[in-house]
Amino acid sequence: MKGIQFRVIRRTDKLDRAGRACLRLELGNLSGTATAFIRHDEFAAHQRNVHHGDIVLITGELQEMADRFLIRIDEICRAHYSCIRPTALLPKEWVLPNFTPQLRTVIRHWLGISSPALKRFMADVFLDASNALGFLNVPASKRCHHVYQGGLLDHTADMLLKLEETTWFQERVFQRDLATVLVVLHDIGKTVTFFGRNHSSRAEHQSVKWLHWKCWLRLLRR
Repeated sequence: MKGIQFRVIRRTDKLDRAGRACLRLELGNLSGTATAFIRHDEFAAHQRNVHHGDIVLITGELQEMADRFLIRIDEICRAHYSCIRPTALLPKEWVLPNFTPQLRTVIRHWLGISSPALKRFMADVFLDASNALGFLNVPASKRCHHVYQGGLLDHTADMLLKLEETTWFQERVFQRDLATVLVVLHDIGKTVTFFGRNHSSRAEHQSVKWLHWKCWLRLLRR
């Protein structure tokens, strides 16, 4: 394999069995997860300067073991901002297994964006590992719809599939690109307000505020 992009899912500094300093990396992308070891005496310090959430380019040999994949790294470097791909930004390991098809739907639409500027904007949002992990796992709402872990991802994938049914989806490239970005990011703030099955005080404040607005709207419609 040459120049394959991965997200650093875990980093552990340790000593190997011979007492030599080494770095263990868990690397993930849409295809799955692999483990790699980097001995400190074999790589320069700047090559070892990778952390959780970083996107890296790996050249080396992929080996399949009984229960996992191992990568013997020949070269490693951080991926340049302009070429980072969604397949690395949204690794499969961060998604519940039942929602892998939804993840593939989101990535398929993302890869279909023609505008380089919009692609860079999307990458900028999901370079933040908290945004990426939250997007793949938080619920879409507190009590209205998709109220479960992975609900936001499920909701987003469903909206993208509905977007494909619109008459102008195949005809207007920029509008399609813009609509795709808006669909993927329309609830991105919930990665801050929601976490797991719980919600933050900010989410509670927003939820109460929204209920107040709904009450006012009902009164105005009478």
